[in-house]
Amino acid sequence: MNSKESTAVRQQQIIAAVLKIIASQGLTHLTTAAIAREVGLTEGAIFKHFATKEEILQAAVHSVGSNLSDTAAGVARSNLPPEKKLRSILNSHLALLETNPGMPRIIFSDELYTGYPGLKENIKKLVNNYTSWIETIFNEGMDKGIFRGEFDPKSLAYIFIGLIQGTIVRWRLNEEGLTLKEQVNNIYRAIMLLAGYQRNSTNNNLKL
Repeated sequence: MNSKESTAVRQQQIIAAVLKIIASQGLTHLTTAAIAREVGLTEGAIFKHFATKEEILQAAVHSVGSNLSDTAAGVARSNLPPEKKLRSILNSHLALLETNPGMPRIIFSDELYTGYPGLKENIKKLVNNYTSWIETIFNEGMDKGIFRGEFDPKSLAYIFIGLIQGTIVRWRLNEEGLTLKEQVNNIYRAIMLLAGYQRNSTNNNLKL
């Protein structure tokens, strides 16, 4: 690894190392020594790119949150029908988590909130931003008469994320035969039912 890598490149390598360590060992084993070993640097070199461990975690949280929110924003602004926008976000979310299993552990982690209370507000903002784009899609669907369920758009957005989180818990517990990709259809069907999706004669199923 080139010792003269730019700060931006090193920071991304450090963030990737953080997510990898959290995914495999959890936050309790996330030390600057472990990060340094993963990246191939000394601990002193790590602190040339980030002032503190909390700053490293702030960067990792921002990276994860921005990735999710940017994807949701792009889909929400697209010309896809609302139901297909939700399916697209669902596919993207689970695909991203399957390749980056540390992501849910850093965004939805009680350990992180209690160990680093300064991060809680930033995480809250990122989650709210992501949720707001999903809420926008449900609003659009209701305005167009595509969704006519009993739940309001904000509640549906949180239920949508909750269904994903529940699936991730099962996946992390290594439930036999479970892959995130295979669960997309189940989650999609559930959220369409809860949203009161109005199926017409030419679209009478919920296949992905």
